[in-house]
Amino acid sequence: MKKKLIIFSIFAVIVLGTQAQLIVKSPATTAQEQAQPAGKLIITLAESIKPSSYLNAYSKDKAVFLNKASNITEVPDMLQNVVKLAIYIKPEKYKTGITSTEFIKAMNTVTTMEQANSLLKKLENSLRPDAINPIWKLQKNGWLADVDAVSQANK
Repeated sequence: MKKKLIIFSIFAVIVLGTQAQLIVKSPATTAQEQAQPAGKLIITLAESIKPSSYLNAYSKDKAVFLNKASNITEVPDMLQNVVKLAIYIKPEKYKTGITSTEFIKAMNTVTTMEQANSLLKKLENSLRPDAINPIWKLQKNGWLADVDAVSQANK
């Protein structure tokens, strides 16, 4: 009887331990997984920026913005979302000498996905370190590789 109790206890610990390790996906992660490759780039960057780095308008528009970003397939859509993301960021979260106006002006010159992706990289590089979550340091190189891959795929 004691042996059965020990075996049952071990089995229960294994089952409960396994259940605790299951990954529960957040709605944002699911939206990102369903996004087009170009949209994933914007969603990943947007989610890496601290909520305190955004203007209040972003919290109101976040769901709509991320949904639109997930459907990006064309250059104008990519450009529009990069600029919109730049506008949502508080001015003081940019490095000295950088403003969201630079990204708005770029709308007149960007014509390819490669240029739009370069603008997205510039946006990321224009942010002060305190505007981005610390985990970004681990994600940045993979994200940059993904940006380059999307640019190459759209040549």
